[in-house]
Amino acid sequence: TSGDRNAAKSPAHLLNDGQIDLQHNEMRWLSAAEVPHTIDFEWPSAKKLTAIRVVSGYLSGAHVVAPIQSFVLQFDDNGTWRDIEATDTEDNTAIDWHCRFDPIASHRFRLQVRATEGDISRIWEIELYAPVKE
Repeated sequence: TSGDRNAAKSPAHLLNDGQIDLQHNEMRWLSAAEVPHTIDFEWPSAKKLTAIRVVSGYLSGAHVVAPIQSFVLQFDDNGTWRDIEATDTEDNTAIDWHCRFDPIASHRFRLQVRATEGDISRIWEIELYAPVKE
């Protein structure tokens, strides 16, 4: 990640640990302040992806509020980060956001967060999906 708010209390491994419990804020990753924030995913060999899901925000009283507002999934194209246009999102209000896109293969993907309430990304989970085998 580009920075953790408190690596001991909200470590980066919470971003994709497979657990989403909107009733527990302590199960989220929190970024350091000041956007943009970046979260990188890397593999030794290229992976083909076709979808992303992001669950973000925080529990306030009985409601989950303040999901990340502006963001895009990017892929590494021989050392240059390229946006996946279908994922370019502005004015998001969805706590549980997802998007499908044409298959893209790369060994590195990055979620770049450009705007969020209070300049802090609060993310329970990021899920990246490969194409369904036919």
